[in-house]
Amino acid sequence: MATTARRPLFVLCCAVLSSSPILAIQLPGPDLPALLRVNSARTLFFGPDIAQVRHEQTLISRGGGLFSLLGTGVPGSVLSIDAFRGLGTNGELATLGLALVEATVGIQHDCTSDSFGVGHIEVTWYGRTGRQNTFRVASQEAQSLPASPCSAEVVHLLGEIERFVSDAVSHLPQD
Repeated sequence: MATTARRPLFVLCCAVLSSSPILAIQLPGPDLPALLRVNSARTLFFGPDIAQVRHEQTLISRGGGLFSLLGTGVPGSVLSIDAFRGLGTNGELATLGLALVEATVGIQHDCTSDSFGVGHIEVTWYGRTGRQNTFRVASQEAQSLPASPCSAEVVHLLGEIERFVSDAVSHLPQD
């Protein structure tokens, strides 16, 4: 992954605390409406005594522009916050679009999956005609309300979102 742009914590905290932090940020690429907003709070385990906490807010535009705030750290510590911007290619955007269609994001409901660590991922999809849908994917350990298991298409979509973010960030040099 490309190097990250480290921003002073105070500046990022102010941006995160504003009423609409991502809407005021200029995304790379054409100025198009949002396609996806993804918010996640997860704990990833890499071994019996090795864990990482990740809080992430990502916005992807219809033109492939991306902005992401990522807070990482060990459980119980202060998070290190990084800002990423990126621009996906037409092919990467088409692959993400196909995964969105296959996962039927317009009618998707909350579900559970153990494929991404402990926590939750909230996906908001913005349709072309003003439609939108928000659904949450939670791990079974973090799930407080009963929900059905996620379909293979939703699990695949989460992987495609992560791949799109990684690839889009690698296309632009970070400040």
